[in-house]
Amino acid sequence: MKEKGVSNWILPPHISSGMFKTLMYISELYLSPEGSVILIDEFEKSLGVNCLDSVTDLILENPRLEFIITSHHPYIINNIGNKYWKIVTRQGNIVTVKQPE
Repeated sequence: MKEKGVSNWILPPHISSGMFKTLMYISELYLSPEGSVILIDEFEKSLGVNCLDSVTDLILENPRLEFIITSHHPYIINNIGNKYWKIVTRQGNIVTVKQPE
């Protein structure tokens, strides 16, 4: 990665895990073919507070891809309408999927 106006490249060991994950999400959003399904487990993990809302908004504004996302973060829960939710629970080897109502 190269920062505008700086001559040296930024090498992967010098990028935080949150910034790397943010760059990967943004790359997937713009480079995935239309109709792709993107699965993200624990979406908020490693994303900093400065990136969480921006990446969430990019996902919400992207009608050409489908996302399956797991999250426990209040920002995600409060900003993705519950009409898109499925509540998945597991007790032992029994998995149940419910509507949010």
